[in-house]
Amino acid sequence: MKNIMGCLLLFTVISCGSALRPTAPVSVKTGADYVFDLNSLPKVTIAVTVDEWNKLLKYYDMNPENETMVRADFIFEKNGVVEKLCGIGLRIRGNMSRERPEGDSGKFHDPVSPQWNHAHFKLDFSEFASAKTNFHDLGGLNLKWFKDDGNYVREIYCYNLFMKFGVWTAPRVAYCRLFIKVEGDPKPAYFGIYTMIEPFDKYYLKARFTDPSMGENGYLWKCLWGATLAKAGKNVMGIESINLTNKSLSIKPPYDLKTKKADIENAKARLFDFIVNLNTKTGDDFKNWIVDAMDVDQLLRLYAVNVLVGMWDDYWKNQGNNYYLYFDEKGRAYFIPYDYDNTLGIGIQNFGNMGTEHVIKWGPSPKPVLMNKILAVPEFKAKYKQYLAELISPTNDLFDFTCSTNRIIKWQTMISPYISNDTGQGMVIVDRPTSSWSAHNYFKLLFGDATGKFPFANYFKTRIVFAQLQLGIPTNGNVWMENKKINSADVTPPKFLDAGLMAVKSDSPFISDIPIKTDEDGVIYYVVLPAKSPAPSMEQIKAGKDGNGAPALMKKSLMVDAGKQNLAMIHGTAAKTDYSLYIIAIDWSQNVQKTPTVIRFTTPALAFISPQDNGDTLTFRFQSSKTNTVYMKGEFNKWSLKTPLTKVSADIWEVTLPKSGLKKDSYYMYNVFPFGRDDWYIDSMNPSNYVHMNGVISRIWW
Repeated sequence: MKNIMGCLLLFTVISCGSALRPTAPVSVKTGADYVFDLNSLPKVTIAVTVDEWNKLLKYYDMNPENETMVRADFIFEKNGVVEKLCGIGLRIRGNMSRERPEGDSGKFHDPVSPQWNHAHFKLDFSEFASAKTNFHDLGGLNLKWFKDDGNYVREIYCYNLFMKFGVWTAPRVAYCRLFIKVEGDPKPAYFGIYTMIEPFDKYYLKARFTDPSMGENGYLWKCLWGATLAKAGKNVMGIESINLTNKSLSIKPPYDLKTKKADIENAKARLFDFIVNLNTKTGDDFKNWIVDAMDVDQLLRLYAVNVLVGMWDDYWKNQGNNYYLYFDEKGRAYFIPYDYDNTLGIGIQNFGNMGTEHVIKWGPSPKPVLMNKILAVPEFKAKYKQYLAELISPTNDLFDFTCSTNRIIKWQTMISPYISNDTGQGMVIVDRPTSSWSAHNYFKLLFGDATGKFPFANYFKTRIVFAQLQLGIPTNGNVWMENKKINSADVTPPKFLDAGLMAVKSDSPFISDIPIKTDEDGVIYYVVLPAKSPAPSMEQIKAGKDGNGAPALMKKSLMVDAGKQNLAMIHGTAAKTDYSLYIIAIDWSQNVQKTPTVIRFTTPALAFISPQDNGDTLTFRFQSSKTNTVYMKGEFNKWSLKTPLTKVSADIWEVTLPKSGLKKDSYYMYNVFPFGRDDWYIDSMNPSNYVHMNGVISRIWW
């Protein structure tokens, strides 16, 4: 094995293939393809002293958004060749996903029982070096763990697809195994499989803009939420400055200049001029201007990929978020894609279902102005539609289901032996997003159908079929050339674990829950029926029906994680009544249990009825122990807290309100302050409690 010891760097320059664009051929000229090699799994080790590591933790506690680097060493091992850089910069990175890499707030490194946490990191190879240093033509690396991505592929897939489709402004990407060695520890901590992403810096620009017609010494802007290109005010343009000790003193402009910072006023003038022309020019004047002012073809290619992979947290759909904009030395603008971890089905309710959203009407109109004005030009729109069709064609090895899954299976096969890690997080590859916040965290990549609906929707199939319909081209007819390796991977249905735990626990006559564990990730379906109802079939349980095919008293489907206790909620029951609950489990390969599990339970007696109808008034009673004050608030009083309830017995609180101020079946909630905290609780004695998207809430009932 060849070993380069000490602080020497082995330089190996490997030329890349061309990534072409019709308007101006561009070759990405760099030796960094040695690092960004999706056919290998190099080992990256960050070596850091205890003092420097504790600084990293301390800086996070002072301001989690800080960008202050600590000193470390970087070791890269691939194919038996070990390379080392001393004195690099290391910091934590990320926005909503930024995490402390060890322990809880206020704690320093524990060499005996460390509590490692997944975190994103940024490396700068010359931060503490005596001279500018690069590694295979890279000035640093961004290292990201696969947060919310059970498939371990989303950002890898997206950036790879950009490059395959000729979007040469996209950063390069690859996998690695990340180790962190804190000085004095018996062995390095293994953080698991990470993504290595090319940072946007002078080395990135040099690799792409060396052509004399462009130039690498232009202005690079990082554009975040609010950078809609709709207003030309220079007050939103600037240079980010993150205060280490006081977050409120940080400066974070929507348009953040990353290069030639000493020339900020000229940079602002160029961006200002671009925004003014973008918003004021119309018709042929706009068309003639934009083709000179911007690489439109590259933008259309980029956005064809963007909407197919379901990037909602972007310029077009989310208020000008997450992109870079580069003005070369000639003043021409180039759009650069950024931050693609929440894609391929991950999304929030406000932006719709990423598998079914319209590929032409992706964002709101008339803003953001750039995409809407460009697609208003017929020939630009036609080119955009052409690129969408090329991407979903099964003959081009791009976004097609079979081609995509073949690439994903190859990557997963390479990394799967190395998934287990010392953080205890993401220890298994799961064919769906693992985010709890996503409104559509059921999308699968390797299995499933083209419906886009919970729980067995396949993202690629859904996106392709709906794109075909929206483009007015023939669909696949929902017939797919599936990979046999995918279909035969799992044939065993899930099992319920700890059967003794599967007993209904009633907190009141109207709200109950069941603790459930399964040996596989998947979905459970259950229905609640009166005790003497005929038993439903498996299909009737899935459909929420009783044995006669009528709607069940209560129906529910719920995603479950293997080995974890999941609470299945029951509501809408009556007091002192016998019920039967029928429950089945299905894994993500659609293997279903042959027979349902049946649980019999009886709800407790009703202590009192609330609210009580007095004619012109309603009396509400709440049962709450160990509290000092109880309030009601809801739609009836515009959610304000005014008068506390009156304690009428040991644990009973009461208030009488006139009906004239209430709306029938409107919602209410109430607050209790047992220890001076603002905690919410439901009224457990109210028969109208029901499950809402934000949990269980109570509503006025009479």
